[in-house]
Amino acid sequence: MNSLVKKMKDNIEKKNVFMLIDCSGSMMGSPIETALDAAYITTMAVKEAKSNSNVISSTFGSNNRDLKRCSSHMSEKEIEKFFSKQNKVPASSTHILPETDFLSQIMEIYGKSQPAELIIITDGEFSDSKVALKDKFKSLLADFPQLQINIFNVEPPRPTHKTYMKKLSDALEEDNVAVKIKDVYGVDELLDAITEAINSDVKTVRYPSNEIDDINNIVDQINDNFNEMAEKIQHLEEKLDKVNKRYKAPTQGKSR
Repeated sequence: MNSLVKKMKDNIEKKNVFMLIDCSGSMMGSPIETALDAAYITTMAVKEAKSNSNVISSTFGSNNRDLKRCSSHMSEKEIEKFFSKQNKVPASSTHILPETDFLSQIMEIYGKSQPAELIIITDGEFSDSKVALKDKFKSLLADFPQLQINIFNVEPPRPTHKTYMKKLSDALEEDNVAVKIKDVYGVDELLDAITEAINSDVKTVRYPSNEIDDINNIVDQINDNFNEMAEKIQHLEEKLDKVNKRYKAPTQGKSR
């Protein structure tokens, strides 16, 4: 565990980690064991480091509402209970959007300027529409400028899952939504991917959606004021031109 803490460097002191774990039927067996083992080890590593940051794990695709979420601030016994019971609960469809709504509320509490990593561990397909997911990820990245989103596909994905994830990836890329998608195999590779994500810096500065609206409104006001001022200047120039013409016109002398 100490070696993992060292790998995470100082970032576990300043970055919150949110893990969404797919517990749907297709994940049963090796995939769910890989996901839960890696999430458990990461949670305990951060707990061991006595970091002020938090690792919050949440499941989706499970009918068990009593074991939905876990935090590295919980006791070791509670953490062990959470991860040991997840692969024994009845599974349902793979709807992830409700849990992203929950996590956005949690991130709001920590503050929008707090660096955060959202890690989604799945086998490659969600029940939510690709458009809805794309819009949700886009909204999260706009609202939380220091957030990064990763989707890790555990085990060799099924052909249909691979097709779904390719279409989702294309939709995200087309709309410039910065979500990293990666295939991983086994606990060690998943742990390496999680550690790499935690150690990564947030390089893209994004404005929260409300700030974007404020900036756009200011720009619109500046443009309106500029256009209004340009019209006034043009009107004054026309008046000045008329005055100049009037005073420059030759005067006819009176005959004696």
